[in-house]
Amino acid sequence: MPSGETTVKEVSILPYFALTATFLFFGLSFVASKYALKSVPPLTLILLRFLLASLILGVLYFRKGRPPWRPAIGGGFPFSR
Repeated sequence: MPSGETTVKEVSILPYFALTATFLFFGLSFVASKYALKSVPPLTLILLRFLLASLILGVLYFRKGRPPWRPAIGGGFPFSR
């Protein structure tokens, strides 16, 4: 590279947005839990959180293409003991 030239590096804003969203979700989860526990029993709240998370992950998993059912269902069986 000649000594008189400078290069401009393009910076993507996506990583900064992702980190900011992560911080917001993590920080606001404590506030949301505090208010949710005033009206919903703890076990029901846990059930709803895991149900929502499994639905989101299930949509992301099956969106890539429908996997064969046997490995999808039995994939965790060796680790269940």
